Parts: sequence; C-alpha cells; structure tokens
Amino acid sequence: MLNLMRTIVALSVMTVLSLLASLSIILTYPKNPRNQRGQSTISDAAWMTYFNNKGQVDNRRFADFASLLTTPQVLGAESDITPRNTQKELYKVAVLGDSMIDTMGDFAYLKEELKKYFPKTKFEIYNYGAGATTIEVGLSHLLADFTYNHQTKAALLNVNPDIVVVESFAYNHWDNTQGDLDRQWLAMADIAGTIKRRSKDIKIIFATTIAPYCPTYTDGSANLPPERKLIECETVKSYLKNTINFATSQNYPLADAYTASLINDEGLPNNINQKDHIHPSELGQQLFSKILAKTISKVIE
Repeated sequence: MLNLMRTIVALSVMTVLSLLASLSIILTYPKNPRNQRGQSTISDAAWMTYFNNKGQVDNRRFADFASLLTTPQVLGAESDITPRNTQKELYKVAVLGDSMIDTMGDFAYLKEELKKYFPKTKFEIYNYGAGATTIEVGLSHLLADFTYNHQTKAALLNVNPDIVVVESFAYNHWDNTQGDLDRQWLAMADIAGTIKRRSKDIKIIFATTIAPYCPTYTDGSANLPPERKLIECETVKSYLKNTINFATSQNYPLADAYTASLINDEGLPNNINQKDHIHPSELGQQLFSKILAKTISKVIE
C-alpha cells in the first residue's frame, strides 16, 4: 500500500511539472514576426508550429566513436528507382548555400544520381555556395551579381533556373537564441518570396546538409577549444533543425541530409572531411546528392 501511495505521489508531481512547463511556453510565446510595414511574414499556424518545435526536449544518448564509424547508412535500394522521361530536355538547378555547398564543386555525384531517375534528361547544376556567408548574404545573391574567389557571378535568378535549392547556411550561423533562429526563419521566408515574385514556375526545395560530430568539430581548421566547440556544434544543429521546421510547416519539399546523417544525435564521422572536421567528405557528398536527387525527382514533371 505504501509503495502504491509513493507511485501516485510521484505521478502527481510529474503531472504538475509538465503543466508548469506548458504554462511557461505559453507565457513566453513570442509574437508573430512582422516586416517593416507591420505585416505578418509567416502564417499564424506556421509560427505556432515553429515555436512549439523549439520547445521540444531532445533525449540524447551516448554513442562511442567506433560505432559511429561503422554504422551504415541505408538510403533504399537503387532498384526502387524507376527511370522516366520528362516534359523538358533540359533543367537548370541552382543550389544556394555557404561553403557546405561550395565544396560540392560541380556536383558530379548529384548529376550521377539524377541520371538514374532521368537517363534522357540533361541537367545544368549551378553552384551558388559561398564560404563564410550567412543566409542573409545568400538572399542578396538571388538578385545581385557578386564576387566570390575573385570571380564575378551573375545573380542566381538571372540564370533562369527551373529549380532553386536553398541550403540552411547553418554552419555560418548567428547565436543560438530564439531571436537569431527567428532571423534565419524570416530570411528563408524572404528567399522563398523573392523567388516566387520572379516566377511562380520555379520549384523551391529547402535542404539540410550533413550533421556535425561535436567531439571533433573544427579540429584541423578553426581548432575551437572544447567548451566553445560544443556550443558552436550544438548551434549548427539548432539551425539545421530550424530549417526542417520551416520547410515542413510551410509545405516546401525538403532534402534532409541532416537527419539521415545522425546517429544518437551526433553526425556520422565518415560523412565529414577528416582534415577540417566541418565539410562533407566524399561519402557525405554522396549522401547529400542521393537525398537531393530523390527530392528533385518528386518536383519534376
């Protein structure tokens, strides 16, 4: 009888704590962001979804390094792909992002994957990745020419793309605060709006790159100290998750390499360049390309 009473008391305490946590979320719920004209930039439903997702708690578990290195990534058998023809002979795909996109080069792996879906269709892939740039800088690259690595590039929308892929820019983030995550959210909304104003026929895909591995994050490049390394790595994850929340709540196609590259909330080291411990390795590029090609196949008629 005594044990039963203790159990009831424990459950009651847990219930009260849960209600208090919910009340805290309600009391701190922010206002829907507005532009300079005072107009809402995000639907109330989307903003509620976004805020609620931010209140969720991650249950993290420890995973040893050896298991991370040896755990395979299963993306589905290639026999599941049914090759098909398209309405057009040529599609232009522009991929916007930071150095996580820039280091993909000419997207050879993506072209290989797209060939499996559309063997008779030609794809021109435009790499609009630029290192050390935030998503707000990426927004400016849609309409304005810019110089990167001593070369002038035409504004992204001026190449008349059929598809624009917008990566998260999570690795060039601001602080891990609600205000800065909202800032990323609004920049994504601005990017989508800018593309739609140019042409409603342009397909928009949001994408997340591979997950970081916090224990070695930036080793060999920025070489952050251990305490700073963890803060920066977790911030990257927050911005990647924010991108997922935005895309899903706003009903945009999502190429989610972040979730596919996770094991126990850490990035799989095999997918990460072992020289700088930031950018995708060859395997990481292949993973991103497989997921992006599959997403592109769903938006092409």
